[in-house]
Amino acid sequence: MTGLLVATAVVTAPAAAALDFGPATIYAAGGPSFSVAVGDLNGDGRPDLTTVNDSLAGTVSVLLGNGDGTFNPATTYPTGGGRARSVAVGDLNGDSKPDLTTATSSGTVSVLLGNGDGTFSPPASYPTGSFPVSGALGDVNGDNKLDFITANGSANSVSVLLGNGDSTFNPAATYPIGTGTRPNSVVVGDLNGDNKPDLTTANFNGTSVSVLLGNGDGTFNPPASYPTGGSSVSVVVGDLNGDNKPDLTTANQGNNNVSVLLGNGDGTFNPAASYPTDGTGTSPRAVAVGDLNGDNKPDLTTANGNLNSVSVLLGNGDGTFSPATAYPTNGSIAASVVVRDFNGDGRPDLATANQGSSNVSVLLAKPEPAVTTTAVSSVPDPSAAGEPVVFTASVTGGSTTPTGAVTFTDTTTGTALCTGVALTPAGTATCTTAALAVGAHMVGAEYSGDDTHAASSGQDAHTVVPARADIAVGLTARATSGLLSGTVAYTLTATNNGPQAAADADFTLTYPAPFTYQATSNTSRMNCDPATSRTLTCHLNQLVPSGGTTSATITLTTRVPLLTIGTFTATATRTTSTPTDPNTTNNTATTTCRVGTSYDIRCN
Repeated sequence: MTGLLVATAVVTAPAAAALDFGPATIYAAGGPSFSVAVGDLNGDGRPDLTTVNDSLAGTVSVLLGNGDGTFNPATTYPTGGGRARSVAVGDLNGDSKPDLTTATSSGTVSVLLGNGDGTFSPPASYPTGSFPVSGALGDVNGDNKLDFITANGSANSVSVLLGNGDSTFNPAATYPIGTGTRPNSVVVGDLNGDNKPDLTTANFNGTSVSVLLGNGDGTFNPPASYPTGGSSVSVVVGDLNGDNKPDLTTANQGNNNVSVLLGNGDGTFNPAASYPTDGTGTSPRAVAVGDLNGDNKPDLTTANGNLNSVSVLLGNGDGTFSPATAYPTNGSIAASVVVRDFNGDGRPDLATANQGSSNVSVLLAKPEPAVTTTAVSSVPDPSAAGEPVVFTASVTGGSTTPTGAVTFTDTTTGTALCTGVALTPAGTATCTTAALAVGAHMVGAEYSGDDTHAASSGQDAHTVVPARADIAVGLTARATSGLLSGTVAYTLTATNNGPQAAADADFTLTYPAPFTYQATSNTSRMNCDPATSRTLTCHLNQLVPSGGTTSATITLTTRVPLLTIGTFTATATRTTSTPTDPNTTNNTATTTCRVGTSYDIRCN
């Protein structure tokens, strides 16, 4: 079955998808579009859209889909029957080419036979006997030929036009709904499980739905009425609580809500439960059912006439629904909504007919964000108290580089370190802090995610040790050759790499035999004790890593006797420091001289 029954089909997204929609794309419809339906109108396997346009002339527009969520410009066809208020898609003559059927204000049904290429023949009209405001297609007499049913608002009735299978219809049979009910919408569905199609109308003035159980031969029993609690303008059928019994949902225009009537499986229904469609003033004018987030639980979406939006109410699977979330349509007076996957990504999309702006809005579901991984590292690690530490978060995942921001937090103390740091084009973010106290820390990085990348987080275990000064030892030698003797001058250099100032440090400087001590060039910052052996003990005073003196030197001069020959190595070693220097990789330095008598001395 087709037509308004399109809205009753449960379109399902991939499993447990996060739900969001991109900005609405607008397509001109050629007139005040009042109703929208979807179907493959040209046989290319891609969904197309068709709207009826509520103008005095009465037209229907066809927008052929490209399969990627975009649509070609509308082609408009006259309906031949005045203002058109609803459209349905179905094969009315058995040629496997979709046809269009509209309900018009002239009290007729217009049939436009499809040519199979997305174009349509001139309309043929069939009287309904009333002023129809809505129509639906369905085989109500079991002959495998589509019939057309209309809701006649001002006549408070429905009309049933049995199809002949050749695109023509028999004269309308009319069934009263009730004085003053003003039925505004009609759907076809088996409500009592007897495999005979039944009818349901949404009654604007009656604030109710009417159920007409079918006899299977195209005739129907008198209506049973169920209050909806609102001015109902649209109704759909679907199993909302997973009990395999059809339920009803109405959009209540004047009450800014939807009503859900859970079915008992015998054609009767429980009292209505109402759910707001995202605040006052939404004025929902249509409702559709579909599994929009892939959790196998039917969801609801409404076209909101006043707020120019669609509202999505995610289902809980038990017939109840979560609060509505609204998405702008960027069009005026959304009057109808359909659910279908327009771009072939397996995720249901939405389309609305916008009466006030004479266009169609298409809202494509955003793709499932790629899973990401956030890895966190720190340099230096460990760090000293007061030493700047750079934490780096690297975010990876998906076929493109993630964008967005990262927030760094010391999860040990709950202290925010850096908030909203934008990712670089390489997918990294850095946070520099010197505020961590001495001890063990767990620093977390929370990635916010973007439209195509899921949020993620990571942690780095970081240790802060008491303040330290990293004193590096350097040793060089300068040779002076002589006829009877030569000299080698050793220069010991102490450099503070930080991060803290060094209060003091001690060193030893050992020179080789047979070199003999001559002198040391003591300074106020570094001096050595008088030589009593080949090892001197030297002492360093205050060294500041930045903004002051960072290094100090002292030179030891030794004599090289005339007949000295060989390779000789001197060694300098830091033995203590205040504060303690935990870095042992730069504590010692050596230098070598090669002597071939005192007048041939070479030092590296």
